[in-house]
Amino acid sequence: MLSAETLATIKSTAPLLAEQGRAITDLFYSKLFAQHPELQHIFNMANQAQGEQSRALAESVFMYATHIDKLQNLRPMVSR
Repeated sequence: MLSAETLATIKSTAPLLAEQGRAITDLFYSKLFAQHPELQHIFNMANQAQGEQSRALAESVFMYATHIDKLQNLRPMVSR
C-alpha cells in the first residue's frame, strides 16, 4: 500500500506529465534504443517511427499519476 505522502507526490506530477509527457517518453525511447539497440526487436518499430509507442506510454503514465488513488477507474482502459 502506498502512503498518503507517496500518493500525493505521484498525483503532483500529473500537470507536468500532461504538458511534457510526450517529450519525456520521446527522450526515454531515444536513449533506450541508442544505449541498447538489441532491444529494438521487442518493440514495433513502425509504432516507434510514427510516435505511437511514445504517445501511448506518455498517456498511460499520465493516467496512472492522475488516478493513482483510484486505480479501479483505469480498469476499462487496461482491459482493452
